[in-house]
Amino acid sequence: MAAKRWSMAEIAALLGAVAAAGTALLYAMGWGFALGYYQRFGLGLMGIEIPKEFIVIWGGLTLTEGWVGVTAVLLLPAFVAHWRGAGRRWTVGLGLVGLVAFTGLAVFCSRQHGRAVAERQWADGLPGLPNVQITLVADEAATDEAWTKRLGEGCQRLLLQDKSRIWLIRPVLGANGAWPAVDELPQDKVMRLRLLPGPPRSCP
Repeated sequence: MAAKRWSMAEIAALLGAVAAAGTALLYAMGWGFALGYYQRFGLGLMGIEIPKEFIVIWGGLTLTEGWVGVTAVLLLPAFVAHWRGAGRRWTVGLGLVGLVAFTGLAVFCSRQHGRAVAERQWADGLPGLPNVQITLVADEAATDEAWTKRLGEGCQRLLLQDKSRIWLIRPVLGANGAWPAVDELPQDKVMRLRLLPGPPRSCP
């Protein structure tokens, strides 16, 4: 019995379904990674405006580093075979159930992966977080001279930044492995933020 040929409509529908499922998976995994990574520093993501491009990039990196990517590649032929061999109604129903279940598992694993990356970076001295030197606006600088001096030393590391706030940490040498507190700074209090060149450093 000759195999049924694919119609252009079937090909377009399949490509659309794969693209939509892949994009949703990348976005969900990116959020899972970010949630696990920043929670390890004691920072929640509610109300933080992380650029969508970063979320997709984190999802892609997570996808390439674990078993989730391999599983996704193995599931694609099965999805195509099911698309061809079953009725459209069954295909859509089973596909949605499988996508939800697999996405939930992928988000959980991505969150665990984010925590593991944070712990590995912490053990290595946080090489991915640059030192920054911050100059506050005049009114804010006059209010707290000690905080102003501390920000100008260049010992702070840039943990996260969005349109309205900056999150900083200051790893301290000889802190016996204790994770540093996260400082939150409004963007409107900052006159200048300078990324310092060279390898990241900690201060006594």
